[in-house]
Amino acid sequence: MAKEVKPNTTEEDVILMEKILAIGDIQHKYAVRLQTVLSRAHNRSTNDTAAFLGINTVTVSRYVHRYNEGGLKSLLTDKTRKPGKQPIPIEVKNELCTLVCNEKPEQGTHWSTRELAKKLGIGHSSVNTILRERGLKPYLVSIFNSAPILILKRSWKMSSACISILPRTR
Repeated sequence: MAKEVKPNTTEEDVILMEKILAIGDIQHKYAVRLQTVLSRAHNRSTNDTAAFLGINTVTVSRYVHRYNEGGLKSLLTDKTRKPGKQPIPIEVKNELCTLVCNEKPEQGTHWSTRELAKKLGIGHSSVNTILRERGLKPYLVSIFNSAPILILKRSWKMSSACISILPRTR
């Protein structure tokens, strides 16, 4: 059986936690964290605390460890997380549109999302999203066989896929 972790609380912290809970103007997740540490500080077992608060025993131990490492402030704030994926650069989106509008694939009559994704180094679902955003349909071959050269601007509107159209130069 694992050793139960006790919080290293001071009398001042216990009083402050009780006051914060008594005021009641606190988000539920923070209240549960404070109640967990208080319960463990009052010598209740991890299992009893988890059952009373309706949380997992591992969560009780995590909150106590978090309190021991960062104090009361760590219970009242969320941990920072790494941000999500970087958005696809506009240059790659423009290159995708240029490919679809002006070039044919080596083998076949039209581009597939997977071929475009492989060529540009992005995911096929991202290719599909970009094509849908800009209203491009590479499977409609007749539209793109005689398409003019495109100049795509950095800021584009959803209503028009190809912002500026110039006559094709040969």
